[in-house]
Amino acid sequence: MFRAIIWAMWRILALGLLCGGVARAGNAQAAPGSTRPRLSGTVWDSTLSAPLSGASVQAVRADDPTRLRTTTTDVRGSFRLDSLAPGDYAVVVYHPRLDSLGIELLTRGVTVRGDNERVALPVPSARTLIARVCGAESAVRGDGYLRGRLRDADQPGATRVGTVQAEWQALRVEGRTVQRQMQAIQARTDSAGTFVLCGIPRNDNLQLRAWSGADSTGIAELLTGELGIVLRDLYTGRVRRQPLVVSVDSGGDSLSATVDVLRGSGEIRGRVQGAGERPLANAQLTVWGTGVQALSSERGSFVLSNLPTGTHTLDVRALGYRASRQVVDIVPGDSAAVTVSMMRTTVLDTVRVQADGLGVLQRQLADFESRRRSAASGRFFGPDDLAKRPPMRAGDVFVRVPGVRVVPDLYGERILMRGASFDSWCTADVWIDGMRAVRSGSIESMVAIDDVRAIEVYARGGTVPAQFTSFSGCGVILMWTGPRR
Repeated sequence: MFRAIIWAMWRILALGLLCGGVARAGNAQAAPGSTRPRLSGTVWDSTLSAPLSGASVQAVRADDPTRLRTTTTDVRGSFRLDSLAPGDYAVVVYHPRLDSLGIELLTRGVTVRGDNERVALPVPSARTLIARVCGAESAVRGDGYLRGRLRDADQPGATRVGTVQAEWQALRVEGRTVQRQMQAIQARTDSAGTFVLCGIPRNDNLQLRAWSGADSTGIAELLTGELGIVLRDLYTGRVRRQPLVVSVDSGGDSLSATVDVLRGSGEIRGRVQGAGERPLANAQLTVWGTGVQALSSERGSFVLSNLPTGTHTLDVRALGYRASRQVVDIVPGDSAAVTVSMMRTTVLDTVRVQADGLGVLQRQLADFESRRRSAASGRFFGPDDLAKRPPMRAGDVFVRVPGVRVVPDLYGERILMRGASFDSWCTADVWIDGMRAVRSGSIESMVAIDDVRAIEVYARGGTVPAQFTSFSGCGVILMWTGPRR
């Protein structure tokens, strides 16, 4: 390892890649009677706007790469090397974050002459990194990238060669209509399991999935953030598909629906906490796609068993709290506990809604009430209904509707309705604020139930209002967002 580092240093110096240049060795001499020079400086992570602590900093002599000094940055990102011989040095920084960002070496050339030479070593900005990884056009467009390694959950330390896919919602205009449509990109890993997906949006939710042979992850939901750079390893695991039968509904409909759920030998243990980190009891927990559910105890503790290994999304709900979705890596033998912190639900203050936005909300609610009064069929849940019986998840609303089934799905829950033939099930069409959502899967991957103020359910395609026609022939769900009070 030491020889490899020395060779890398020598190669960099020989190619003249040091920022700021390196003067010829031997030019700098200490003044007679002066103290031995000291080199100090800071390492700053521009992508986080924070110092990079715990980084290894090496100063390597330009005329002899075997002569080096090493130190570590403190919590302020500062470092100091005392009693250096005068001369030209390559200053090199090593840190796991640099590796994850794809920065091979963070280095700077400096000539040490005086008593206290200083050097700044900034990590390149997010825009610079995006341009370096994905090209200048991506940086100009404001796109970001996802980088990580695909690992094997059942073989510690092993990486996999496979495919990684990211999906997210985007608004698309077709003629006079606006649709919520899913965008997707894929990338193959290299031989070391490393993957890079360029073109992901900033400040948005991504649904990630990866597979290698017969092994796969579940769905991992991540927020990209302002920088647009997401660093996340994904674990593929052993997946066993098991049929699950969902039978009689609240209206007595006896036609059962059968779906495949993911099972395995994995397990998650942890604790749910609310305000002040106090234990939160009776929180509902599930892992997307598995159908496995549990309630937290009086001490907030929980155990979920018979889970597939790999990377998945843990979904947690509790009355009076916003839903929490947390990415977890289910690895055999891993005894680390998961801590889930819940935030109380806040009611949007209508006084703070701008006048034009408030007018739109009022018109939507007026149209909702008009359809509720005139519709011969359909089920309606207005702001008062949802406030009186606050649903923790979308499925809590739809289980009250005859002819509707709520089933586990890779993205959380899927809503099934009776098809045109009445002897089979189909996936309902979904409209959100008058925009058709084009995708299959969970409603709550499109909108959070806490943000919904009214819901209309038309369980038969022939009963749907003309402006919300079902293209599939299945039933339709209309959801309207905004404050309930």
